[in-house]
Amino acid sequence: MNEFVHRLNYRNMLVLLHHILGPLIKLTFTKKILLFFLKFIIPDKFCEFTIDNQKFIANPYIMPQWRSYVTDGTLPEEKMLLTFSYFCKDSTVVFDIGSHWGIYALFASKNIKPDGKVFAVEANRCNFKILLKNIEINNINNIIPLNFALGDKNQHQKLYEGEIKNSGSYCLNPVSSSKSKHYEVVEVRRFDDIAEPFSQIEVVKVDIEGAEGCFIDGAIKSLKNGKIKSIFMEIHNNLSSFNYRHKDIVRKIYSYGFMVYFFENGSNNLKRFSFHNATIKPPYNIVAVLKGCDLEKRLAYHERI
Repeated sequence: MNEFVHRLNYRNMLVLLHHILGPLIKLTFTKKILLFFLKFIIPDKFCEFTIDNQKFIANPYIMPQWRSYVTDGTLPEEKMLLTFSYFCKDSTVVFDIGSHWGIYALFASKNIKPDGKVFAVEANRCNFKILLKNIEINNINNIIPLNFALGDKNQHQKLYEGEIKNSGSYCLNPVSSSKSKHYEVVEVRRFDDIAEPFSQIEVVKVDIEGAEGCFIDGAIKSLKNGKIKSIFMEIHNNLSSFNYRHKDIVRKIYSYGFMVYFFENGSNNLKRFSFHNATIKPPYNIVAVLKGCDLEKRLAYHERI
């Protein structure tokens, strides 16, 4: 473990520096200064954080969203994550699709029923190893890690490396990953097939870099019969390379009886999705809840989270 993890013991120093400079310089500018020096202070290694009394291994340099946590303790997609965690409370079956290093899965594992399970699906082999480490160091036995991708067909497909220094941008489409020629061949499965054993699935989180439409097409049966009760999904801006449009995906989800909400860009406000709102453009996060299910009531309390 010591060879694998570089402990981030100097985060407190950076936070102190932030508080000293904060009153003198605008917050955003202060962050830029800290992040600039961060490159020289913190080596490009995985660090062990403590988040909500759980250990979590991450590398701020190959996942840029984690850099803000290093400087001021702000979690990536914090409002989305906490809303997701709240919806997982007392759930029996949760799917974290595009689990990456497992932050959503870890939060879910603390809130599900004692006999509940979190299925963490991650296709990339390197990310999957980190996911396994994060499960291991927390002695968690209610997370089931699955090393494959989800799509509209059962097949094997190339998973392409995306943006440089972003381990969360692996993509099944070479057009949207044109900067990289590196890929690995991964198994792709339909969600309907892996969901077959379950009578209901309370929460499904989907973050799969533009393949959202492929996921929906592979989950039609589960959506039609009301098996899925809620969906947390990031809508990416490379959907067109998969021959999908972002509002078409939301329209499909809506057609299966879901109420659809979205987080405004740069805001923690959750608003009802409108197909007539031209300002809604990807990337953005949506929360979809099946009409009439018990989870629908929780939307009214999201501001308390």
